[in-house]
Amino acid sequence: MKIPNQLREFRDKDVLMLVAGKQDAVLYHIHGQDIDEIFSFVTLKPEYSDNEAKFQDNTNGRVMSGNIEGYQDEDLIRDFLHDLEERIKGVDFEFREIYLSAPGSSREKIRESLPKAWQEKVVRIEEGNYFKENPLDILKNVFKPDAEGFEPITNEEKKIMSIPEQ
Repeated sequence: MKIPNQLREFRDKDVLMLVAGKQDAVLYHIHGQDIDEIFSFVTLKPEYSDNEAKFQDNTNGRVMSGNIEGYQDEDLIRDFLHDLEERIKGVDFEFREIYLSAPGSSREKIRESLPKAWQEKVVRIEEGNYFKENPLDILKNVFKPDAEGFEPITNEEKKIMSIPEQ
């Protein structure tokens, strides 16, 4: 994808843009006049039958069993970070900077899970889940120096936007 003239300040940069959500992420490489998607993935919450349970120790050292609701957000985030680390290992080219965007609850966990060499290259960290947004819109609305962010859309506006024109 080509970088348009409106975003020319991003041209001739060599940047990785990591856009993450709670359980999904996409990595873009911004170089020259192009933006290339390196990888994209979603970590799925496991599906269990009614008969399965999660075992865990309590404070008294006894093992207790519970239902599947025991699969907590912490487990999902741990699995997501593991998936992210595995995909990062496949990035084998040089870059100068990293822009990171993630929800507030996972922003620092994601940053800390990056390799040390990558952590030193993080120059911008923005809060928000922009996983489903176009990378050019993310650059324009989040990482551009004078960016004002995405405007929240009400449910009524979503309905209006989804009505096909006749």
